[in-house]
Amino acid sequence: EQSGDFDAWTWRLVGRYELSDEVALWGSYARGRRPEVISLSPGNLPGSTYSSNVLPAEQVDSFEIGMRGQGLFSNTIDLEGSVFYYDYTDFQTTEFDGLSIITVNAGEASAYGFESAVNWRPMDGLRVFGTYGYNHSRFDSGAREGNHFRLSPDHSASIGFNYEIPLGGAGDIFITPAYTWQSKIFF
Repeated sequence: EQSGDFDAWTWRLVGRYELSDEVALWGSYARGRRPEVISLSPGNLPGSTYSSNVLPAEQVDSFEIGMRGQGLFSNTIDLEGSVFYYDYTDFQTTEFDGLSIITVNAGEASAYGFESAVNWRPMDGLRVFGTYGYNHSRFDSGAREGNHFRLSPDHSASIGFNYEIPLGGAGDIFITPAYTWQSKIFF
């Protein structure tokens, strides 16, 4: 048996600047936190008891800057993009301990990359879209040093279109075929 009281502050600071009616820049800095965890580990011998320890809180400092342009080129194109950096301390993750899954402290980790999207409206009722993202998320120290984050591809992209067919008073039909792709992930 183990217990504890855990508290802390998290916060976020965001700024936005409009270059024009169509284009805005923004930035944010935030501190996030996953609270301390009481981790139970089974004993290694049959009939042995569980041991417990308190893992320190996971903390992440995140930085992001971006741009959004809406209604560009005679109101036919929307563009947006951002770059980001995340710095983790005491990253909490899970691993197998015999037949049990336990929470462990994986140490330091970081992630950086960018995301982008474009929407093009070549005619009424038709919108063509595309996205691309790069995400370099790795453990910086500890037992998993150099490994990828779980379920975090380095590259991801999508492309497609949305076509709207008006049916008058009966509503609308939307046709939206899309193709998405991502690079290999660690699972």
